[in-house]
Amino acid sequence: MKVGESISDCCKREIEEELDIRVEIKKVVGIYTTPDYVFDFGKGRVFQPFVVAFLCSSASNKFAINEESEDAGWFSLDEISKLKVVPNTKRIVNHSLKKTDAFFD
Repeated sequence: MKVGESISDCCKREIEEELDIRVEIKKVVGIYTTPDYVFDFGKGRVFQPFVVAFLCSSASNKFAINEESEDAGWFSLDEISKLKVVPNTKRIVNHSLKKTDAFFD
């Protein structure tokens, strides 16, 4: 997030920078963290990230990844269930499809 930028502007900018696609934010899905997902860079540099997840839409289904992304794609729910992804990702996808209030934990 850049100084002076809102979290929604950051979300839209990052998606455009990394995937070359413009999005509209529909809702906050939730705020997620888990002790199962910790980065240890050694020398006491350990952190546990958190995710603020947004449900977004786009008028385009075409994207192009940049050097910050390894891969990207459009997936069906069945395909998503079979993906090997970082902790919380499948839970975030499931929450994003429900018509409920934002999740936090």
